[in-house]
Amino acid sequence: MKTDFMKFQFLCGLLLIGPALPSAAFAAGGVDGGGGGSITCTIPDADSGQVIRTVENGEVVYRYVRTGQVYQSLMTNGRDFQFLDLWEAETGFGPFFLNQIDIPYNEDSVDTQVDRAMKRLVEVLPELGKKSEIALAHIRKNILPLPDGVVVDEPRDTRIRFKPKECKVVGFALYSDEDDNLAIDPSMKKLVTKTDFAALFIHEAIYKVLRNEQNEQDSWRTRRIVAFLFSNEKLDPKILLDGFPKP
Repeated sequence: MKTDFMKFQFLCGLLLIGPALPSAAFAAGGVDGGGGGSITCTIPDADSGQVIRTVENGEVVYRYVRTGQVYQSLMTNGRDFQFLDLWEAETGFGPFFLNQIDIPYNEDSVDTQVDRAMKRLVEVLPELGKKSEIALAHIRKNILPLPDGVVVDEPRDTRIRFKPKECKVVGFALYSDEDDNLAIDPSMKKLVTKTDFAALFIHEAIYKVLRNEQNEQDSWRTRRIVAFLFSNEKLDPKILLDGFPKP
């Protein structure tokens, strides 16, 4: 996957983690909620009819009608949207800056992919994993149904300082600790893959535990954890918790 082409549309999500976990299950503290968003990227004249969108060799390509110039997005499998945690891992942005890992998207059910990722988390970080399992069950019982035409605000806890200039973060899902529910943008449900959706649920569960127990203020490290859980990479607790070694 090449990172020097202009980008079109992606989807994002968010999380952070700390060293050791205190014992209280859902102690008060931290920011009020958090969630996943989407990152939308456009190219010049994309809406003017001057650009043709095609899928070539499984990747989205934009070709200017007049000049024939080609811009290739960073999307895979012909997608226009991608959960941020996974997009950052594939493209080397955010907590994966200067590092890239592959995400194997598949058509397994959301539940199957959630269970697989949670099992990996329990194996590598048992305390966080077991508490996240409890949080996940609670979150999935408290999803706020939203009607069509309503949008979710963009998350404000990403700690993103730079990204491709064509991109902006918009909403996908946000959890409120005060209201104790997860609001999911109804339009996004139709646009993301099952893998993206599964990653959102894992993200929300881990982030809830870390916000309430470690007073986490942003989703930086969690995005790294979530992406690794959905990759085929060997899980290193030190990298998950502390990040990549500095060059």
